[in-house]
Amino acid sequence: MRTVKWNPFLSGAAMLLGGVLLWAGAARADFTTTNPAAILIFPKVVYNATAAGTVDTVIQITNTNLEAPASVRCYLMNAGAPTGGQPLLTRTCVETDFAFTLSPGQPIMWKLSSGSSGDPHAAPPLFMGGSIPPAPTNPMYGELKCVQVDAAEQPIDSNDLKGEASIETVTTESIDLRTYNAVGLQAVPGAGNRDGNLVLGTEYAGCPNYLILDHFFDGAEEPIKGAIVTTELTLVPCTENFLLQTWPTTTVQYLVFNEFEQRFSTSRSTGCFTETLLSWIDRPTPGGQATSIFSAAVEGTLTGQTLIRGSDPTGRGTHGLLAVAEEFHAGGDNGGVHSAAFGLAQRGPRAGTDTLTLAPVTVPEPE
Repeated sequence: MRTVKWNPFLSGAAMLLGGVLLWAGAARADFTTTNPAAILIFPKVVYNATAAGTVDTVIQITNTNLEAPASVRCYLMNAGAPTGGQPLLTRTCVETDFAFTLSPGQPIMWKLSSGSSGDPHAAPPLFMGGSIPPAPTNPMYGELKCVQVDAAEQPIDSNDLKGEASIETVTTESIDLRTYNAVGLQAVPGAGNRDGNLVLGTEYAGCPNYLILDHFFDGAEEPIKGAIVTTELTLVPCTENFLLQTWPTTTVQYLVFNEFEQRFSTSRSTGCFTETLLSWIDRPTPGGQATSIFSAAVEGTLTGQTLIRGSDPTGRGTHGLLAVAEEFHAGGDNGGVHSAAFGLAQRGPRAGTDTLTLAPVTVPEPE
């Protein structure tokens, strides 16, 4: 069996890198993937077991506070699964919620496929209390959001949580692993009113105005190993109502630049979850990807940059988005398929706010 841990290939013209650095310097740090926060968002978690192999997600959450325990409420959104090799554009999700408490300085790790019973004798050490359910279906594609709360399950302005997710593909011939950091939204001290409506942009850090994705165009041949590269993008909304099980419809605008600074644009609507190859965004029909503006054959360059922004089709305001990208390298000198996952950069704060409406969670009594 071959084990592969593949890092994203850092390439592209110098003008792309320079542009990212300029934007990063000017952007406000409205969310974080490196520092502890009060809200953690894992934009993509997946479990899919077939005869050919298994794709599963290992999730880790750490209480970085060495002095006090951290109580956590989580909401797992099941968006279903892609059919026929097509993009997954889900308008509504089925939500499962759960709660647990971590002791000071404690990490917890579990697989989406199996969850965790909270057995205090398990290794590695688990929670002080609570349990984590397994994926409700096979296959399951979706999102996980977790919020730090107090002992009475009310949101608090502590920023103690840090998270990572690893998506692993296991077959009889290989193991491929791609890992990304959870997006963290930090609480603003003293700004919250401790109700079930979490306002992102006032009580918590806001979502970005634009997401920035530096990427290979689909079908590009990576110049070092000769692999053919494709990129999958997963988008989730910042506004979600877990109490009423409703999600907004968001028109996603894409502004694409190639290495010659030529500009292209397209748009597509989404609901509670989107997973798509870049070249499926504007060409979702079978065989149409070769004519996509995200295709290397159309753009004439290997790499490019895409700005992503959510807008409200009703015209009442804008909807924030968060995302994770997965890059797949097929063939080349290494053979097989190797992958990497990474978060997107941001540009500028949003003028409006987003709201997470929480549903009550009942913590199971310990056995």
